[in-house]
Amino acid sequence: MEPRPTTVADIAGKHGRVTCRGDVTLREAAALLVATGRTAAAVVDESGAVTGAFTENDVLRAYRSDSAWDCSLDEWLRGSGARLPGVAMKMLAVAPTMGLAEAAARMRDLPVGDFASRHLD
Repeated sequence: MEPRPTTVADIAGKHGRVTCRGDVTLREAAALLVATGRTAAAVVDESGAVTGAFTENDVLRAYRSDSAWDCSLDEWLRGSGARLPGVAMKMLAVAPTMGLAEAAARMRDLPVGDFASRHLD
């Protein structure tokens, strides 16, 4: 019997999942990243479904653009400042059950431009 292939969940689950709701502010989300020592947090809706990602790159973009730190993550993800807008999540996300080799190949083949993201939440 062959061993079960390693999945994305096997790796991502080792560090826990950092999430925040879309109604929190940029300031609160940035503080969450600092407090957890993580580089990204999954943005979730009321049901826990992932609607976007907030990364350290978003913090830098918000600082550089002098954005309103009191705007919500939902507003940020719909605006032009977000590195990984919510509309790109379906194209870029991989299922937790996906094999690690398949996920790595998919990430390798993703665009390298502004929408590429390599964060495991």
